[in-house]
Amino acid sequence: MTLKRKFVLVILLLAAIAAVGLGYEVVDGKIHIVYAARQPVENLDPSIHYDWSTRNLQQSVYDALLKYVGDPPALEPWLAEKWEGSPDATVWTFHLVKNARFHNGDPVTAEAVKFSFERTLTLKQGPAWMLLDVLDPSGIEIVDDYTIRFHLNEPYAPFPSVVPWWYIMNPNEVMAHEVDGDYGQGWLQDHEAGSGPFTIKEWKHGEYYWLEAWDEYWKGWPNPDHIGGFIFKLVREAATQRMMIESGEADIVEGVTPRDFDELAKIAGIYVPEYPGMTTFGIKMNTQKGMTANPMIRKAICYAFDYETLIDVYEGHAVLEDSPFPMATKGHVDLSQWIYRQDLAKAKEFMARAGYPDGGFELEYVYVAGLEEERLIGLALQSSLAELGIKVNLVPLIWPQMVERGS
Repeated sequence: MTLKRKFVLVILLLAAIAAVGLGYEVVDGKIHIVYAARQPVENLDPSIHYDWSTRNLQQSVYDALLKYVGDPPALEPWLAEKWEGSPDATVWTFHLVKNARFHNGDPVTAEAVKFSFERTLTLKQGPAWMLLDVLDPSGIEIVDDYTIRFHLNEPYAPFPSVVPWWYIMNPNEVMAHEVDGDYGQGWLQDHEAGSGPFTIKEWKHGEYYWLEAWDEYWKGWPNPDHIGGFIFKLVREAATQRMMIESGEADIVEGVTPRDFDELAKIAGIYVPEYPGMTTFGIKMNTQKGMTANPMIRKAICYAFDYETLIDVYEGHAVLEDSPFPMATKGHVDLSQWIYRQDLAKAKEFMARAGYPDGGFELEYVYVAGLEEERLIGLALQSSLAELGIKVNLVPLIWPQMVERGS
């Protein structure tokens, strides 16, 4: 079963983190902070997974050619010290820094960049969808040890904007752990082959993931007294996360409800920053099977949904998307005139064209168990589609079960 993004990306979340420095561990004189998060990291392989929780750890142990930095986010050189594109946006050249090193001491070279992009394109998972239509492995050229060039199949001006999602792996490490031609996939599930500021200290799947600072990080640390690491602890319940931040069992939490964020911001010693996020939330529909394989049904759903309720779900800490690109992404273009908004008359028109003027069928809304905002969005969908005679059944699943159903 293939899931396609058919709803236009609906909402741009405003990331909020509540933090207070009480729950940390001290190891060898260094502070290791405790970070309570809702989702497990099922697979750390950069070519396979790139969901929200996974990226939190990937960007700690890996580097990319470019990185989003600051508020609002801006593209900054990282493994690449500079880059340029051809006038028609079909050729992009990146010049690498010469001092970057992987954790085993190997230099980060154009060969490693080529290997990493080729691996992700070949496996066709994770972030591969971003470039599969415009880049073939044969279009990646090593100009010299520290220069890499991408020849695209067609003009693609946002190319640099997606590069931060493509992490660079050490080909020597990966292939040394290849088993039966698996491209190192088995090993990379819970190991890393990166050059980032942290390395893996302990990996207790389903419980916590402990990363340790790499003192020899090639880019250096802004402060010699930097943290010694962080413990990414799995805590699915929002209420438990709030209790942990209030009691001092955690230093950072990200999974409390939007209302809790507002309440926690009033407590002395707890800091709740808010800034434009890169994370979007959208409802995806199955375009291959079931009722939503009918494009008229999909259009009816898009017109029936009450988008403004999304703002209420996030207690005002969100904005509706006006483009497939988040507003903080370089290359964002306002496409408001083509974006779906609620129009029940049009929704009913498409239901009639689909042959279901009175509805009369059921759909499942599958969401991550424990994510309260996703449940509330499901209730909004349920209420909206009831206007068309469509019954929506809410199905909470843990993330691995969702991935299994989606595949």
